[in-house]
Amino acid sequence: MKNFKQVKTFENKLEKIFCNMCGHEIPKNKFGYFDDYLSIDKIWSYDSKFDGLNHSFDICQDCIEKLICEMKIKP
Repeated sequence: MKNFKQVKTFENKLEKIFCNMCGHEIPKNKFGYFDDYLSIDKIWSYDSKFDGLNHSFDICQDCIEKLICEMKIKP
């Protein structure tokens, strides 16, 4: 015989995303999904200039376009 206990669980739900470059909110489309954006999460290695730090940021499409224009070698 199995006895079950009800357990309440909590879920983290992403509500808003802001671009780290321009500060604008990244909007949701008509289906409730966020417009496309670049999300980077980097944990630096021990021999790097940022030894052990974690950098995490999100960039909107407009800012990515500007960033690409500034690159010497385009992707």
